[in-house]
Amino acid sequence: SLDVKLPVDVRGNPKAGREEQLFKGKDFTKALLTIGVRYEYWGDRLGEDQMCDGPEELQRVLKGLFASAPQGPICILGHMHEPHKCHRLHLCDLLPPGRNSVQHLMWEDHRQTKSLSHQEAKTLYNRWVSYFNECLEREKQKRVVTNSGKWRRHGHKRLGEVEAATIANSLPVLSWESTSSAEWEEKLRDGKVYRLRL
Repeated sequence: SLDVKLPVDVRGNPKAGREEQLFKGKDFTKALLTIGVRYEYWGDRLGEDQMCDGPEELQRVLKGLFASAPQGPICILGHMHEPHKCHRLHLCDLLPPGRNSVQHLMWEDHRQTKSLSHQEAKTLYNRWVSYFNECLEREKQKRVVTNSGKWRRHGHKRLGEVEAATIANSLPVLSWESTSSAEWEEKLRDGKVYRLRL
């Protein structure tokens, strides 16, 4: 048991997303109270939009949060499943060093969770950012500005609308309704180009 007595919701919009059972509301709050857990919403002070307030302001708000929290573990609830894609990772970076042990929880399936240390989550984040920057740099190097000010790839001619439509129509189609989650996972990583039908 994690023995969490306080989940702190830092989602900017707590009613967004697919997990309806996690929407902020009276039912959610009551359900938690029945097991002795108090829910608090701090998304208006620690949400995604507040990340541009600067570290000093966020640290001040975090200090207030911890001063009002009950003793024991608290859970910071963000939008994203993976910590390296969620702003809660950056909030955890602002916690006083040495006083807090940070574990990032993720669903392994619908019944089991897995835990990552903060260092493991930061490593994933750094790898993710590095990969993005490498891809961005490769794309920038492929492009040059022509005299007319338009971007054009080296060694490729600009396609006309008819040519582009012909190529697009020849691509294999993935239909949202008939493709399973496992197939999406596989197809999105196979390196091929598809036409998506939503």
